[in-house]
Amino acid sequence: MELECDGSCEASKIVRDEDTDGKRKTIDVDLDSYGREDVPNPPKIRKNVKQSMVWDHFERLKGDPNDPKYCGVVYACHSKRNGTGTMKHHLENCKKYPYQKKRDQTQMTLAFKPKDKVGDNSSQLVCESFSLDGCRDALVEMIIVDELPFKFVEGKGFKKFVDKLTCGNHTRFVVPSRFTVARDVLKLYVNEKNRLRDMFVKNKYRVSLTTNCWTSGQNINYMVLTAHFNDSDWKLHKRILSFSPIENHKGDTIGKTIEKNLKDWGIERVMTLTVDNASSNDTAVAYLLKRFNKGLLFGGEFLHVRCCAHILNLIVTDAFKEHNDCIDRIRYAVRFIRSSPTRFLKFKKCIELEKITCKSYVSPKI
Repeated sequence: MELECDGSCEASKIVRDEDTDGKRKTIDVDLDSYGREDVPNPPKIRKNVKQSMVWDHFERLKGDPNDPKYCGVVYACHSKRNGTGTMKHHLENCKKYPYQKKRDQTQMTLAFKPKDKVGDNSSQLVCESFSLDGCRDALVEMIIVDELPFKFVEGKGFKKFVDKLTCGNHTRFVVPSRFTVARDVLKLYVNEKNRLRDMFVKNKYRVSLTTNCWTSGQNINYMVLTAHFNDSDWKLHKRILSFSPIENHKGDTIGKTIEKNLKDWGIERVMTLTVDNASSNDTAVAYLLKRFNKGLLFGGEFLHVRCCAHILNLIVTDAFKEHNDCIDRIRYAVRFIRSSPTRFLKFKKCIELEKITCKSYVSPKI
C-alpha cells in the first residue's frame, strides 16, 4: 500500500494492489472523515521543504549545473553532492547582483595604530576608513621605509597576502607593478620636497647643516647634505636635503654644491655647518662665508663647526698605533678560532667549563 500526498494535506490517495492482473486501483479517501488511526501502519507524510533563497536568483539547467541570472557563472547544484552554499557565497560577492548590500567605504572603523616614536612599541586607538588611495600610499611608504626593491610588489607571496587582506571588501586592492611603484615613489618625493620647501620659505627657519663626502666602491664621489632645525613647537627635525654624486672633493666644488642646494630649497638663514677635519672643508666654508654673509649669525664667526666624532676617531686611531702588536695578536687569535668549525666548537666547550656567563663570542670584525 502506498500513500501519495498532493501537497495540501487535505485529501490523500490510498493505492492498493487488488486485481491479479497487476493493475492498480486508486481509492480516494478523505483523511478527515476516514481517520489516520483506522489505517494500519500509516506512512509518514513528508512536509514541503522550503527552498533556499538562491533559487530566486539562479536558473536550473539540464543536468547539475546552474546558471545565475545576472553574470552567467555556472555552478554544480546536486542536492546530495554540492548543495547551495557555493551559490549563496557567489551572490554575496557578485558585482552584478542588483540586491547587493554595498559597504559604505567612508564608514570609519576603530583600529590600533603604532606610534611613530622610535623605541615606543605602544599603540593608539584611531578611526580609519578603507581607501584604495590610502593603501597605495601605504605601499609606497613601506617600500621607502623598509628599503625594499621595487620588484617586491610582484612577488607571488605578497600578492596572495594582499588578496587575503582585502577579500572581505567589495572593492579589492590591485597591487601595482614595479614601474608604477617607482613612479609613485618619485611622485611622493616631489610632493614632500615641495611641502618642505614651502615650509622653509614661509617660516624662515634657521638651519644647522651637516655634510660629508666619500668615494664608493665604484669610484664614484658622493656628497650628502642634512638640515637640522626646530619648528614653532621647538621640536627638532632632521631632513636630508641632498644625496647626489659630486665631481671631486675639492673645497670650491663642495661649496658650490652646498650653495646650489640651499638656493633650491629656499634656505636663507644658516646657523652652523658641521664638517670633518679635511682641508678641503676649510675652503668650502670660506666660499660660503662670502656668499651668505647676510643670513649668518655674528657675521659667520661660528659657522664652521668641526665634527667631534671625527676628532675622537682620529685620537683613538693614534692611540692604537702604540699598541699595534697587541691588537695584531688578538686579531690573529680570533681568526684562528673562527677559521674552523671544530676550533669554534672547542672554544664553546672551554667557555662552558670555565662557567663564563657572557653569551657573546669572538667577533670576526675585530
